Amino acid sequence: MRKVAVKRDYEFLSMHIFDRTGAYVSPITLRRFWGELAEGKYKVNPRVYTLNVLARNVGYSDYASFEKEHADGSLVNSGFLFNNYIVPNSLNVGACLHISWNPGHFIVVEYVGYEVFKVRESFKSKLEPGNTFEVDAITQNEPLYLKRLIQGDKPPCRYVCGQEGGVRFKLLSAQEDPTAENT
Repeated sequence: MRKVAVKRDYEFLSMHIFDRTGAYVSPITLRRFWGELAEGKYKVNPRVYTLNVLARNVGYSDYASFEKEHADGSLVNSGFLFNNYIVPNSLNVGACLHISWNPGHFIVVEYVGYEVFKVRESFKSKLEPGNTFEVDAITQNEPLYLKRLIQGDKPPCRYVCGQEGGVRFKLLSAQEDPTAENT
């Protein structure tokens, strides 16, 4: 689980929010929102835009919907702390991941470096072996937003896996790696 604790975490969160919602909230705004900046110097009165974007990031259409559902003071089941996740730069080049989502879709990808993955296997997916894409992070049970998906001669595009229900991933060992040579 990734906690939002240091400046770099707010930058990551800002990118994550943009990838999920298409709307930008700056890391400084997020730090103010969570009271990270010197108290008294920055009064926390978030704009409606910021509240709407944050609400959309956790699955609501806008802040009013979020408020309505939690008017009784109930806690939110989801938030800005992430589930189990993996960031590409923590992987060794050549590492393989099995990524699956419902109903019965999966891909096996190989990390080629610089946040880029190459599809090695695909089942019930529009992604094909040889396609490449970039990601900032892969989070369990969250949609996986691909950047710069390259499919042959087509122009680069964005793609989402597991839009409903999210994805699950598993780092494959050398024995499970379909690209590993048998010795």
